[in-house]
Order: sequence, then C-alpha cells, then structure tokens
Amino acid sequence: MLIALMIVDVWGGKLKCLEPESDFCFIIDCDENYVTLRFHKLRSNEGMWLSDDIEGYDGAIGYIIV
Repeated sequence: MLIALMIVDVWGGKLKCLEPESDFCFIIDCDENYVTLRFHKLRSNEGMWLSDDIEGYDGAIGYIIV
C-alpha cells in the first residue's frame, strides 16, 4: 500500500506539471493479496470511476484528487 501512495505522489506531480489546470482522480483498492491503482482525468461531464455502492467493493478502497 505504501508503494501505491508513493506512486500517486510522483504521478500526481508529473500529471499536474503536464496539465496544471486539470484534476486527476487516483483510486486505490486493496485486499489481503493485491493493491490496485487506477487513475483518470476528471471531466465536468463525467463522474468519478467509483461505484455509488462503496460496500460492493471486496477490499478497502480510497481515492485521492490531485
């Protein structure tokens, strides 16, 4: 999990350098064996790539907006 947070820190900084006016959503979910990191550019006409039902995810999930 710590590596995923470090990647968010580095990638978030790089993406903001490339597109400072844009916001990006990093989604991290994990279970006992795996950590998955996804990201997407936030657009006003789209929602976040998260289900409204947080309980439907198998493990812990969180997101960070950069």
